Order: sequence, then structure tokens, then C-alpha cells
Amino acid sequence: SSAHPIKGDKIAVVFTQDVHHVIRIFDIKQNKFERDVKLPGIGTVSVRSSPSFSDFFYAFGSFLTPGTIYRYSYEKDESQVFTKPVIEGFNPEDYETE
Repeated sequence: SSAHPIKGDKIAVVFTQDVHHVIRIFDIKQNKFERDVKLPGIGTVSVRSSPSFSDFFYAFGSFLTPGTIYRYSYEKDESQVFTKPVIEGFNPEDYETE
């Protein structure tokens, strides 16, 4: 697990659950769980945050998803692709993991 501060007495915590990562937001002042961050799939993440901002960045990767950087908006509770690699000739839709 790892904890990352975000603005407003919040922390984003990365947990391993069923052999993949999840990100959960907690309010440390009220000592309570707030929400799970919806990830683009099952995979691994690493978070970069600042206590000065409510948004944070995370890198997501899986067997079929090369490391993609997302920006998570706490206010909107949504993630948007910030940057992703382009791998010529690779289409993840052509493959399936089980």
C-alpha cells in the first residue's frame, strides 16, 4: 500500500486487491472512506499527488495496456488520459487476457 496526500485533508491510497491495484480516497480529518477511483481496467497503478491540489496523476498498466498516464479530478470523480504511448502495429482489441 501507498498513501498520497491531496488537497482538503484527503489521501489517495493504493491497495492490492485480488492481485491488482485499486485506488481509494479517504478523508483523514473525518477518518472515513469516501470512494474508489474507477480505473480503466485490472492492472497496476502508481500515483503522484500534491497536498496543494485536489487532482492527481496516476500511471496505469496491464498486460494489454502500455503505461498510460491519467489525470484524476477529485471534484468531477473522473479520470482522463493525460498521455499514452503509441505502439505502431499493436491493437489491444485484437487480444484477450483470461
